[in-house]
Amino acid sequence: MSMDTKKERVVPIGTASPTASGTKAMEHVAASSRIASVGHQRYWVNLLLLALVTINYIDRANLAVAGPLMAKEFGWSLSLLGVAFSALFWFYTPCLLVWGTLLDVVGTRVAYAVGLFIWSLASIATGTINGFGALLGARWALGLGESVMPSASAKTVREWAPAQERGVSTGIFTAGYYAGPAVGFPLCAWLIASFGWREMFYILGGVTLLLFVLWLAVYWPPERAKWLRADEREMILAERGGAPAAGATMQRPMTRMDLLRNPTTWGLIVAQATSTYTQYLFLTWLPGYLLRAQHMDLKQAGRWGSVPYIGALIASIAFGWYSDKLLDAKSRSLGKRRFHVVLSLIACTAILAVPLFHSLGAIIFLLAISLSGSGCTLTTNVALANDMLVDPKYAGLLFGLLGIGSNILALCSPIVTGVVAQLTGSFAAAFLVAGTLSVFGIACVLILVRKPITSPVSLQPAS
Repeated sequence: MSMDTKKERVVPIGTASPTASGTKAMEHVAASSRIASVGHQRYWVNLLLLALVTINYIDRANLAVAGPLMAKEFGWSLSLLGVAFSALFWFYTPCLLVWGTLLDVVGTRVAYAVGLFIWSLASIATGTINGFGALLGARWALGLGESVMPSASAKTVREWAPAQERGVSTGIFTAGYYAGPAVGFPLCAWLIASFGWREMFYILGGVTLLLFVLWLAVYWPPERAKWLRADEREMILAERGGAPAAGATMQRPMTRMDLLRNPTTWGLIVAQATSTYTQYLFLTWLPGYLLRAQHMDLKQAGRWGSVPYIGALIASIAFGWYSDKLLDAKSRSLGKRRFHVVLSLIACTAILAVPLFHSLGAIIFLLAISLSGSGCTLTTNVALANDMLVDPKYAGLLFGLLGIGSNILALCSPIVTGVVAQLTGSFAAAFLVAGTLSVFGIACVLILVRKPITSPVSLQPAS
C-alpha cells in the first residue's frame, strides 16, 4: 500500500474494534465452514511429525538405559558416563540456529531429510563403537542430525496448518516430547534384554532410516503434494497466511535484524526457555527424585514416573485444540494466544507446591500439572510465534532462535538441579528455581509479546 492511500486505524493489542466486533464472529464461522467442507489428508503430516519427534526423544533416552552396561563393558567411570550423556547437546544446541537458517534457504523437505539421514546413521554407528572417543563422535553426529527437528517441525506446521489449526497441529508434534520418554525407557530396556545394547542402537537407527524414506516419499509443501486433494490444497493456501496487523502498510520488506530487534521475539524465546527448563528437570531428575525423596524402588519409580508424561502428552494436544477454538483471525493477529501461554506457565508453577505435601498422590498430581503446563507452553508458544510472524520467510530463523534459548536452559537444568539438591539436601530449592523461572517467563510474555514480528515502519500508529 502506498503512502498516499487512506490509512487504516490500528487497534492496540488486547483491544477489539467496535466496528469489527459484529463481523469477527461471522468471519470465524465462515473460515471454520471452509475448513470443515474439505478433507483431512493434511493430518497425515501431523502424524508423521509426531512419529519423528517421538523417535527423536527415544534416541535421547536410549543411552541412559544402555549406558551402565556400556560403562561396565568398557570400564568407564561414572564421570565419563555423565560426559557421554551430555555430549549430544554440545552439537545439538549451536546447530539449532544453523538448521533454522538452512530451512529458510533450501526448504523443509530437504533440510529435514538431511537431518534424518545423519541422525539415523549416527544411531546405527553408536552400536559399532569400541571406545569412549567413538561414542562421543557418534553422539555429536546424533546431535547434529537431531537438531533439525524443532525448527523443521514448527515450519512444517506453518506450511501445512490453516491458521485456525496451528495450536492443535503444534500440540500433536510436541506430544512426541512426552511420548518418547514414556515409550523409550521400557522399549529400550526390552530391546537390550532381548537382543543386546548394540542391537538396540541398530534397530532404533533402522526405524529412523525408514522414517527418512517415508518422509521423502510423502512430504512436499502443500503446493506440490500430489496426494493432496485439490480443494484441501486451496483451503490450506488460503487459510495458512501470516498475521498482518490492522493498518499494516509494509513500506519495506522485513529483514533478519527486524526479527532480532523485535521485543516479541525475545518474549517468545524466554517463554520457550523457561518451560524447557522445567521439561528437562523432569526428563533428567524425575526418576532420581522418586528414588531418593520418595524412597521408591526402580520399578515403582518407572511406573509412577510415567504418569506425568502421560498427562503432559494428553494436555499438549488438548490445550492446543482448545487454544485454536477460542481464537479467531483477529485475535490471532493481535497476539491474544499469549494469554494461553501465560496460563500454561502458571500451571508450570505447580512445582513450587510439591515440597508442601507428603501424600504421594498429591505429589504426583502436582508434578503432572507442572509437566503438563510445560507441554502446553511449548505447544501454544510455537503456535503464538507462527501467529505473530508476518513474513513466513523467516520462520526457520525464528524457531532456531527459540531452540537456542530453550536448549541453553535445558543444558543448565540438570546441572543446577543436581547441585542445588546436593547443597541443600532436598529437591525443594531446585523446584523453587524452576517455579521462579516460570514466573519470570509469565512477566516477559505479558510485557514483551505485544506486537507482530515485522518491519518497524510497516505499522502505523493508532489514531
